Amino acid sequence: MGAPQDIAQALENACIKFGIVSQKQKSHFLGQVYVESGGFKTLRESLNYKCESLARLFSRSRISSVDLMKYGRSPEHP
Repeated sequence: MGAPQDIAQALENACIKFGIVSQKQKSHFLGQVYVESGGFKTLRESLNYKCESLARLFSRSRISSVDLMKYGRSPEHP
């Protein structure tokens, strides 16, 4: 059983981009992706976090303060 070609290619591109080259690194990476995606069923991050949690979990180089308020869960954005 193999992954659909577009998903397999996206995973290979991610490995190349982030220097994941050894079989052990690829195994760990795929295991982590498998767990975080619910067995490769969820392909998008939900960002269902409170603004404060996003700020704590992700650096400002990953998500800006403006986007924290835009995407984070708040009374204005449940």
